[in-house]
Amino acid sequence: MRTHSEKSLRLTGLISSNRPENIIRTLEYPDKQPAFSLFARRRTSTQDAIISLADQGTRKTATVTFHSKSEKTRSLNSLHGIANADDVFDGLTVVHSACQPVVDICAIHGLNGNAFDTFTENTTMWLRDLLPREKEFRTARIMTFGYASHIVDRTNRSGLEQWADSLLHSLVRTRSSLEERDRPMIFICHSLGGLVAREAMIRLQGNSQFDDVIDIYKCGIMFLATPHSGTSLADWNKLLKLSVQAVGVRKDLLNILSTSDEQAEQKRTAFMQLPVTFCCMHETRKTSIGFLQKSIIVSKESAGLPDHEAIPVENTDHHTICRCKNANSPSYRLIIRELRSLKDKLCSDSPER
Repeated sequence: MRTHSEKSLRLTGLISSNRPENIIRTLEYPDKQPAFSLFARRRTSTQDAIISLADQGTRKTATVTFHSKSEKTRSLNSLHGIANADDVFDGLTVVHSACQPVVDICAIHGLNGNAFDTFTENTTMWLRDLLPREKEFRTARIMTFGYASHIVDRTNRSGLEQWADSLLHSLVRTRSSLEERDRPMIFICHSLGGLVAREAMIRLQGNSQFDDVIDIYKCGIMFLATPHSGTSLADWNKLLKLSVQAVGVRKDLLNILSTSDEQAEQKRTAFMQLPVTFCCMHETRKTSIGFLQKSIIVSKESAGLPDHEAIPVENTDHHTICRCKNANSPSYRLIIRELRSLKDKLCSDSPER
């Protein structure tokens, strides 16, 4: 079971000569003329669709964000059978590619998340629309990683190990050249996504299969409300409006996220022994979890790691900690500051923890 994007879709396998105007025609979207720029910097009106085009391997990938769900659905239906289009964003999706990238950035969503919408506020997907404008990240290749993290899916028994392996194998396929393999790698992770990245680093260490592709000494992670020490199982159930007794609920996933998971301490200890540069951040506002109910989902204590206290992201709850309205919002400026610090450490001769 996958989570579909509300207003965005992805077109993959586009030939290198494809231009934005070709995509406009392909979308058969006559009512409005979508705006386009390399960084999605300009729009002809707030009603317009936003189109970005990025290199992905020998082909190009386009992401399109519409003003409404109905517009997205209409365009997706019109593309059926004539283009590789979807609104799931599974696997790796490149949302920005610099001409000569010096760093790779990969964002990973959390429980029940969509790889694109998790980092989107209204129509602003900050990894695509804002981050490439920052001086320090104009030379970045930015991508998302999507996986089947739906809490109700009786057909899917994948867990952290399988998702971590999928992430690593996806990066191996994407980082095919010697130049790409030598490039620093930063993961931006929301909630469960942080546990996926953490598990990937544990599995990466000492694994000859990935040695020449991903250098663990050049890996950095930004943890956004990741429950390293678990959180209240009751809070997760309320947030998801589910009961652990409900038919089809992935109890194993809830256990991974809960304070009662026996392997949590072992995983934290194993990760802390790795030469990975990272920072931790935590939500500061309660999240609505039902009628007149609110709760902190991942506490400051759980979001931190030994000797690495989590940094507060003011005025954010568990959902909004990974979303940014504009380049002037305090949460965005804080995230950029910490990303810049990670990049500086990874690009130096001797990165520090």
